[in-house]
Amino acid sequence: MENADRELILQLSTSNPHLKKLYDQHLKLDKMIIRFENYAVYSPSSELRVKELKLEKLRGVDEMMKIINEERETTKIAI
Repeated sequence: MENADRELILQLSTSNPHLKKLYDQHLKLDKMIIRFENYAVYSPSSELRVKELKLEKLRGVDEMMKIINEERETTKIAI
């Protein structure tokens, strides 16, 4: 996610609770992934969990980008 998109998410999240929830979840997932990846060695089940977390994070990013693009279309935001 680019910084411009991140800034727009923060701006729009004040008036869009769903977007705020998605962004908060994105940050939480990011921390969880980093925690798993900091282990020198982790089990196959941990590796699978990291993949699941990354997929969930990606779905959230896709949904956030959809909301941003819809907002850009309706308000003609140019970034």
